[in-house]
Amino acid sequence: MIYLQPMIRQLSILFHIVFITLSIFIVPTVIAQISQLSLERDQFFFDVVIYKGKNLDSNRLDIFVQVPFKNLQKLPSGNDFYTHFIVEITVKNTTSGSSYTVKKEKKLSFNPNEPFLDGRGNSEIIQFVQSVTTGDYKIDVVVYDELAKTNMQKSRQIRSEKYSDFSTLSSSSILLLADIEQNDSKFVISPHLSDNISQFSKGFFSFVQLYSQSVPITVDVIITVENQSKQVVFTSQRKTLEISKETTPYYDKVDIPKNIPPGRYTLKIQFLKKGETSSSQNKNVVYFTTSRSIYFERSVAGLSVQDISKAIRQLRYVASSSEIEEIEKLNTDEAKFLKFDEFWRKIDPTPTTNRNEAFEQFYARVERANELFRQSGEGWLTDMGMVYIIFGPPANTQIQNFPSDRRQVLQWSYPSRQFTFVDFSGFNDFRLSQPLFSTDKYLFQE
Repeated sequence: MIYLQPMIRQLSILFHIVFITLSIFIVPTVIAQISQLSLERDQFFFDVVIYKGKNLDSNRLDIFVQVPFKNLQKLPSGNDFYTHFIVEITVKNTTSGSSYTVKKEKKLSFNPNEPFLDGRGNSEIIQFVQSVTTGDYKIDVVVYDELAKTNMQKSRQIRSEKYSDFSTLSSSSILLLADIEQNDSKFVISPHLSDNISQFSKGFFSFVQLYSQSVPITVDVIITVENQSKQVVFTSQRKTLEISKETTPYYDKVDIPKNIPPGRYTLKIQFLKKGETSSSQNKNVVYFTTSRSIYFERSVAGLSVQDISKAIRQLRYVASSSEIEEIEKLNTDEAKFLKFDEFWRKIDPTPTTNRNEAFEQFYARVERANELFRQSGEGWLTDMGMVYIIFGPPANTQIQNFPSDRRQVLQWSYPSRQFTFVDFSGFNDFRLSQPLFSTDKYLFQE
């Protein structure tokens, strides 16, 4: 039997005190926990949670919006830079058809020497708190970049339950957590404002508030993950929870197997009568079920690997031919990805952290090579792309033009090497004049 741990009981005290001002404990910590994977692709993030309200006819709707600085236009202002954006949220009750819109405007100034201007892991987080009646809701969020004159838009759907209908037990909707940290006698949660749980190789946390009208009560908890075909791909161990208060915060760690296929899933938390199975639909057995959408995609250290076949081909600049062949001979993409992930873990310069700086730097160079050197094909396949990926940007460049035969010669200089590229066609098709050595491979550079 697993009882409610002392840590959870202390967390209950904290949430009882700060529930109305939850953002005090969320905002400072969430920035550090945002998925690198999502920051590379998503323009902004938001999540919504429904809590039981103080009145029978209303609940509390919390909306969190996070806007990464990297996705905003920045303009100089004296010695600083500034950005200007507006967050507009429309809450529509799809049951009754009623709706309302709220806005919040942000003007932020930055010192150009501050590290966040590289865009990774730095965001502005805004929290909206509204009272809502029971029913189904659609939440539309628009982030308008005033400087770039562009819009970014996302939507979510959520249900506001009539909690008085559940005489024994009910719960809030699910908030995903990246981490829970102890700070003296308090516990600080770090929300993960995205459905994407790919970065959490060691699992993630789910958080709900439980509402009981009859205490004390003992219930069992089971967490499941279903794919879009309603097939269960993960079931947690059954836990027994003793509830002694009318409102109890509850979190649990979810350890989804690493080999589940990429895709969208449904995370469910089911509260059952102690000792009973969940196969029965008897309401005396299943007290309450809450669920939310999550999705998973292949990633290394939190960075997306959307095309595993191409990512393996690009290993030519860092791996030996035998290492690449060992990966390619595997029969399935999942097996190839696991071997691919193993390769990068071996050369991770900081294996005790969640980041793999070598992987990040290598594929950032691949992406940059595609931007800079794309001609008839992809930039990473060109000679200049190859040198750029292996050695990084040159310390110095020189170019010579020969009008008589339209030939151009480009020289890249590094501290200990120099490379010459020749364009005989006059169409910027630069070819390396001397081939690289077989031992020239990418090495992580601080």
